[in-house]
Amino acid sequence: MGGIERRIAELLPALKERGHHIEVVCLREYGPLAEELRSAGIRVELIPLKSRLHPAGIRKLAQYIREGNFDVLHSHMYRSNVPATIAGKLVRFKGIILAQIHNIDTWETRRQLWMDRFLSRWRDGLIAVSEQVRQEIIQRLRVPPEKCFVIYNGIQIEKYRDVKPVEGIRESLGILPDDFVVIMVARMVAQKNHRLVIDSAPEIIKSVPKVKFLFVGDGRLRPELQEQVRAKGLERHFIFTGTRTDIPQLLKISDVFVLPSFKEGFSNAIVEAMAAGLPVIASRVGGNAEAVIDGSTGILISPYDSSALANAVIRLAKDTSLRQRMSSAGSKRAENFSISEMVRRTESLYYQLCREKFTK
Repeated sequence: MGGIERRIAELLPALKERGHHIEVVCLREYGPLAEELRSAGIRVELIPLKSRLHPAGIRKLAQYIREGNFDVLHSHMYRSNVPATIAGKLVRFKGIILAQIHNIDTWETRRQLWMDRFLSRWRDGLIAVSEQVRQEIIQRLRVPPEKCFVIYNGIQIEKYRDVKPVEGIRESLGILPDDFVVIMVARMVAQKNHRLVIDSAPEIIKSVPKVKFLFVGDGRLRPELQEQVRAKGLERHFIFTGTRTDIPQLLKISDVFVLPSFKEGFSNAIVEAMAAGLPVIASRVGGNAEAVIDGSTGILISPYDSSALANAVIRLAKDTSLRQRMSSAGSKRAENFSISEMVRRTESLYYQLCREKFTK
């Protein structure tokens, strides 16, 4: 399950507990999200669409909306935002229509951009996961600023902060007691920029010979990344774990977290690392600078500068007191991005927009 789906799976049951009636419609497949939500007492239905503008699918979605007694229609990501907005318009939905955008540069073609720009006139609001995403929405979709809102992703802080050590986990991964562990938790796709970490490794190893790089996650680029490591003769310094379910424990055995992505809307992984007490080295893109306070909770770099990444890792490896200060500051900073805060902001926005629309 991806980060976006995970946030939805945590947000909706919390809203239900606060007295809201929640229903979910999946437009491609059920996926692992469905059973988790059903177990929380939330109705989940599948209305498969062959494409974003599939007429039969949109008609079925419109019928579902018409038959439901809903006040808010809230969709996520372009491929759901488009049919949901059209279906709401078809039935002259009298409630609030919201579309949420989760990343920078989310439109793959000019046609997609034009489509979202056109449909925004039928929406009561757009939600961005960071201020940087909000500014891009305002500029590229030409949305009035007062119609665009920021709700940061939230995580379960305690899940990452209050982790008990697991005996033998370092040994099982081939990590020695005195190894310095640099961890990256991310899908192995071009956007996440694992290559920069590999490119920076030789320079880091010269100053920190006992460094280990822990790549957690999977994806289509994994074979290429593993070949890049082999070609540089770095196999004994890199560990590819694949997909893991024990991320909090892996963060706890690490010393520094890195994420040099080319683009990020708002990274859940960064907040999770800060909650676990890790200094963060991240690229200065998207919402990263809104999560990481440069020089306080971590270090921001260019996603194209392997030397900057190497220098940041070496600096943190050599300066224990700096790591400790950033660990403390990061753990405190992460509290601003809790699930409870995301729930509060989402509920508050629903109420605000409903008051404005229903009292006109």
